[in-house]
Amino acid sequence: MNDLLTLLHAADKLDSGRWLMRCPAHRGALASSLEVTLEAGRYHLVCMCGCAPDQILEAARRAISRPRE
Repeated sequence: MNDLLTLLHAADKLDSGRWLMRCPAHRGALASSLEVTLEAGRYHLVCMCGCAPDQILEAARRAISRPRE
């Protein structure tokens, strides 16, 4: 989950506990294709294009582990 938290720093915060960001799994053109909600200490991931939470988290891990140029 730390990978997701790192990506959230680049996301648009809507309000307390809710962010919109580009889904790292499908890298779509829409910057707001993934909604992340924090409720009762748990993160809920909803991709508007249908990516599964496991796919999103794995893509976030890959994005974080890539060396920066």
